[in-house]
Amino acid sequence: MNELPKIKCDKCEDIISCSFGLIGNNIEQIPLLFILHFPDRRVNQSTLLKNEGISNYELALKRTTTGKILSEILTYCNLNFENTIMTNLFKGILKKDRNPHKEEYINCIPNLMKQIKELKPHKIIAFGSPVKNHLSKLELKIPIYYSQHPSYIWAKTIKYENRISYYQKIKNFIL
Repeated sequence: MNELPKIKCDKCEDIISCSFGLIGNNIEQIPLLFILHFPDRRVNQSTLLKNEGISNYELALKRTTTGKILSEILTYCNLNFENTIMTNLFKGILKKDRNPHKEEYINCIPNLMKQIKELKPHKIIAFGSPVKNHLSKLELKIPIYYSQHPSYIWAKTIKYENRISYYQKIKNFIL
């Protein structure tokens, strides 16, 4: 996977760094965009994991519950991260360990719209309530499936077998 191009933005004050997402190397067949809430702040965005040679966004996908669930979803759909574009509604890593404020989300909408325009996904899967709340107000002409956030799916369905109904709905949307 490769990092998405950086977009200049200085609208929010409490940001340490920004993460614009990743694009897989095999998205030609199904340009599928996953939009999550915000970058995982537990992963230091200022460094690369030298021994694995991967970006911190990709590291978060490998090491977090969200990444594990996304991987399960993709596997269930006979896909993998190389078949997707991954980004967040809110692009910043905040100085304080907190969720973004409404205004901070709104500040990121133009960047997200620019990504959607440039990447031209055929379908979007939006994860979590904040993403749904903001995306549903936009006039996008791309089919969007609103899903529970992966960490919610995991918390409500610890056993893999219980997660299948969530995965099947996403698979039906993709196909």
